[in-house]
Amino acid sequence: MSNGGDPPTSEPPPRLATETAANRKALNSPGYHEHEATARRLDALIEIENRAARRDREARAFALPAGRVRDLVRFFAFTYGEGMPDDDGGRDDAFILAQHVARLNGDPASNVAKHVRQWCPWMDDDELAALVRRVQAKPIKWSADTLGKRLGLLDEVRTKLRIKTIGGCDVSKAERTARTAARKVQAKTAKRRAGGVQARDAYEANSLSRTKPWEAEGIGRSTWYARRKEGRTGAPLDRSDPCKQSRSSGGHTWPSSTRSQAAPPLARQGEGVAASVLCLADDASLISVVSWVRAAP
Repeated sequence: MSNGGDPPTSEPPPRLATETAANRKALNSPGYHEHEATARRLDALIEIENRAARRDREARAFALPAGRVRDLVRFFAFTYGEGMPDDDGGRDDAFILAQHVARLNGDPASNVAKHVRQWCPWMDDDELAALVRRVQAKPIKWSADTLGKRLGLLDEVRTKLRIKTIGGCDVSKAERTARTAARKVQAKTAKRRAGGVQARDAYEANSLSRTKPWEAEGIGRSTWYARRKEGRTGAPLDRSDPCKQSRSSGGHTWPSSTRSQAAPPLARQGEGVAASVLCLADDASLISVVSWVRAAP
């Protein structure tokens, strides 16, 4: 048997006081015999257990949850019905149950006797007393997987009975952990969908990176996002318009051909021609207005 890592109760029960061999012999039936050497050894083991229990009670470092006992009772009721059979399997299960109920709140011997008599009515007083002494002399703690293998608890039965503190003998702890994580992910996903959050596939299908609206407007991606930030996204640019919007400053610049062209011949001849170009831009299109004013000679 291997000890598991199951913690004791937050309020460890008081242990039985050490009894002498003479007192035990007087209390037991005439057919029950216990050698003095065995009695002294059991007394020493009980005293060690009492000291350990006091340390646990002071430190409150370990606790065996009552849920383990509830899971055992649920499993035994599913397996046997109202009582355990009078065979080796029934005695082994009674020993497992006694090891756990001995750590519940209250007197360990009373807890063991109560549960064992309920599940094993065929067990006589001598055998029950020996079981109590065996449990008190050497308490055993099983891990969830170790106990599940010893009981032969199938994962299907474990799931059906909603057993939480005992592992399945046919499914490892890693598989159970992965399965639990998957269920949590599904629950969170369902909650997000109920809250109106789109699935990633649906979101990406309608995302800007997929639709690329800047291509329809004939501008670059960074320019489109800059205009979107300023609230100026709209129809495509008119590339035929001589007044084009600057990408760097967001303002308007003259085409290079307009800026570098020479003045009209009338101006060179002193006829006083003035030209002004007004470029107006809105969200729909760029409008260029050119007006020529001829000065008086």
